[in-house]
Amino acid sequence: MLSLAKDYLSERRTLGFALRMQGRQITAFALFADERGHSGPLTNDIVLNWVQGQAKRASPFS
Repeated sequence: MLSLAKDYLSERRTLGFALRMQGRQITAFALFADERGHSGPLTNDIVLNWVQGQAKRASPFS
C-alpha cells in the first residue's frame, strides 16, 4: 500500500498539488494498512480501524 500511496502522491505533486498535510495522512494510512497485512481493495473494516485509532489522537483540526 505504501508504494501505491507514494506513486499517487508523486503524480498529484507533478500536477501541482502541494499535499503537505494530506500527504502525511495518506502515507500514515498506507503504513497502517501494510502493518496489518492488508492487500487488495480498501474495505470498511480497514478504514474504520484506522479512523478509530486516529480518533484517540484527534484534534479540532481533524
